Amino acid sequence: MPFYSVMQRSRCALEARLLRAALSFWLFWAYLLFAPGLQEANADPLYGSFIGYDHLKTILGGSTPDGSGINVQHVEVLKNNLYYVPNPVLYNGTHTNVTLNAGVTQGNSGISTHANGTGKDFYGNNSIASGVSAIDGYEVFHWLGYDVVHQGDGQFSQTPDASGFLNVLQGAGALPDTSSARVANHSWVANFSSTTIHAELLRRLDYVVESDDFLQIVGIPNSPTTARAILASGYNDIAVGRTIANHAELTAGVDSVYTAGRESPSLVAPGATTSRATAMVSSAATVLMETAQEGSLSNFNQITNRTRTIYHAETSEVMRAALMAGADRAVNFTDPNAQLTGYAIDTSNNLDSNYGAGQVSVLHSYNILAGGEHDSTEDGGSGDIGFYGFDYDPSFGGSGGSNSTGTYGFTAGVDQILKASLVWNLDIVDVTFTGATTLHNLDLELWDATSNQKIVGLGATSDSTTESTENIFYDGLVAGTDYEMRVVGAGEFQWDYGIAWHVVPTMAPDLTLDGRVDSVDLGVMLENWQLYSLPSDGELDGAPAVDAIDLGILLAAWSPPLEEGLAAVPEPSSDGIVLIATLFLAMNRRLYA
Repeated sequence: MPFYSVMQRSRCALEARLLRAALSFWLFWAYLLFAPGLQEANADPLYGSFIGYDHLKTILGGSTPDGSGINVQHVEVLKNNLYYVPNPVLYNGTHTNVTLNAGVTQGNSGISTHANGTGKDFYGNNSIASGVSAIDGYEVFHWLGYDVVHQGDGQFSQTPDASGFLNVLQGAGALPDTSSARVANHSWVANFSSTTIHAELLRRLDYVVESDDFLQIVGIPNSPTTARAILASGYNDIAVGRTIANHAELTAGVDSVYTAGRESPSLVAPGATTSRATAMVSSAATVLMETAQEGSLSNFNQITNRTRTIYHAETSEVMRAALMAGADRAVNFTDPNAQLTGYAIDTSNNLDSNYGAGQVSVLHSYNILAGGEHDSTEDGGSGDIGFYGFDYDPSFGGSGGSNSTGTYGFTAGVDQILKASLVWNLDIVDVTFTGATTLHNLDLELWDATSNQKIVGLGATSDSTTESTENIFYDGLVAGTDYEMRVVGAGEFQWDYGIAWHVVPTMAPDLTLDGRVDSVDLGVMLENWQLYSLPSDGELDGAPAVDAIDLGILLAAWSPPLEEGLAAVPEPSSDGIVLIATLFLAMNRRLYA
């Protein structure tokens, strides 16, 4: 099946939507009178509505990805009488598709309430990745490489055991295990007794991501005053916080490689806790991994890693870049866990230290992958890279005949914002996991191609020397101007990177593009009230939920009545406009207060 962006599909349905919009304006009054049950229906909305998945389903229907065919790993702490397993009803009422890996001395397979919550959001029947059918369940210590014996009174003894996964403290010859899983969820944090253990553990984790393209989605502490090095101080993982923030930010220091003060979290999600938020991002990554397995998106280009042959879109670099470039930096739903305001760039790689790249958006990240792979000019690419897309360059840096610049050109339209993320992995040079690593230095720059001038505005150039991502968020694009994103390497090396971009169109209040702002446009907006929406649906203020701010923008631009004799949809008077706004806002308060 050919892939199209959601924006393209939405435009194809414009005529049908205009008819619905016109009807919506007049049915609005009936909606006010006959909607007493909506308060209960919206009391506890599922998170898919906040991260664009429900919108994706309305466009793709039965072909919407749900994680089918993607194996996952679920790593859990011991809770509730030393249990670590979620309730089997979360995955279709059976344990047969779950492999339990707790180790000989800790094989207690009772139900953990914490695992229940994270499993529900990761792959449960009501998650966005409900198609997952194989879950590899681990208890934390056994996943690390220990057998743990409970001594009573909350005391444990730990013995290294090579039957684990990461195999910490197993010696130089013990690599981390391989797995059929593609996404792992870690809704736990820790500090161990030794920074030596921290250093080895993080090297092993980063090795798994780089060598196996095995995504590791990790949580951060719920408290802003709590510092935990494990696991969020890694380079190659994806650290997750809450959309409402009030969590730990920036990395905790471990050694001269895993330094303090680097960006963390990478993303946020609308969970009440960071554990639940982490599981939501894991679910999103699983959905996107299914999407990435369509070879045509990568022009059928493949690489072979330690465990399998995969398409370019499936690489850890492209997946992380697509998640970050697709994230929303403003969110305005009425649910208190889905509100992100005050985003401000305050890191050297153009992120917010509280929110990372923003709230995960399956809709935008899917569009990025559906936009397909576009090679840099240096690697044979040509033409405009489009509103959405990605690239994976397996050989970059100037050494070994590789290019030292990667150029991606596009022409800006009216009122557009560029969002882009460049991602590469820390190289674990010493596979004893106690020594050398290499963090290559790449920058991401925006250039005016017409004048060949680098743009220096806020968010236009990302040149950190301590991070493994660079990001652009630039709202100063001039319509009709040719631009280039340029990936630039410092020094000479040979390494790989992934880059993803999302050119965000803003929208004038004339949603129907008929030259007027009138009741038909209002109907479009009302049809999408409090839904995750695109600008063409009435989302006018840059935050994805259609709300009172968007309504105010539309009403402020209301067109005067047409001249007599011209056909027109009846327009409300100015008093009528005020009445519509007042009644609709009153309804909104009743439904969501």
